[in-house]
Amino acid sequence: MIPNKDLLNAAVLNNAEWCNTICGAKGAAGIFDADVWHAGGAPPQYYPNLVTLRADVSTEHIGRFAENSDADFSIKDSFNDLDLTTLSMIKLFEAEWLLAPDVQTSATGYEIVSNDDEIMQWQNAWDKDMPSGFFNASLLKNGDVKFIGIKKNGVYMAGAILNLSKNVVGISNLFYGDDIPGAVNVFLSASQHLFPGLPVVGYSRGNELDDLKSKGWLSLGPLSVWVK
Repeated sequence: MIPNKDLLNAAVLNNAEWCNTICGAKGAAGIFDADVWHAGGAPPQYYPNLVTLRADVSTEHIGRFAENSDADFSIKDSFNDLDLTTLSMIKLFEAEWLLAPDVQTSATGYEIVSNDDEIMQWQNAWDKDMPSGFFNASLLKNGDVKFIGIKKNGVYMAGAILNLSKNVVGISNLFYGDDIPGAVNVFLSASQHLFPGLPVVGYSRGNELDDLKSKGWLSLGPLSVWVK
């Protein structure tokens, strides 16, 4: 069993690596230093310009990136321990890092997205208002990334993205509803089938957070997102 502190740090790094992967698919792959990951260009919508990798990162260090940006700038404060008002930023929301429970559900009933048409269908099911090609089909060639979904009558009704890192699997972009009972557990079983033996981590907020906690997900700690 990995201690919760180590799981928290692994979840943070996994998420930063996923941000780097999605930015890289848009030509904005970033840079890691000991304190932060930062995008190498404008990140896609919903993705931050910078992610802190440890607690108590200095505001001065973060400010070097934020102050050099002429566009909107967002920061994922992975430990919710910074006051970035001195950088003229406002806290957009708070959330929680989560550890998924072990599940015994059979790893069946899901599909792995495998081509351009399917990733477009998956994206539309996740958020129909996103621009075409938001998720670059090149992501499907990355063996550490799996877009998975559950279809009903040929239409994606639930889905998630799994991304593998050194010690954990990250789960993100969850969507599901009451018409697909047990979808979340199917995705967790899929992770165990695709990436055996690794804990599944992610983050959530609002109603989804409440629902996941009711399903046995455990909080690893808080995070927040700041915007300028």
